[in-house]
Amino acid sequence: MTRFEVSDAAAERERLIGEGIERGPLEHVPDAMDYFDFPDPDGNKLSFYSEV
Repeated sequence: MTRFEVSDAAAERERLIGEGIERGPLEHVPDAMDYFDFPDPDGNKLSFYSEV
């Protein structure tokens, strides 16, 4: 899995929803990060996260 830091994981998840891209639920790790996983077109696992 490859993770990419973004400023707002929730906003990026909503953006992917609008693009029709499959994605997992937004997960919250208390005092650490929000993240979600999604596959690229080749099936590789990717993730966007933002620190909280």
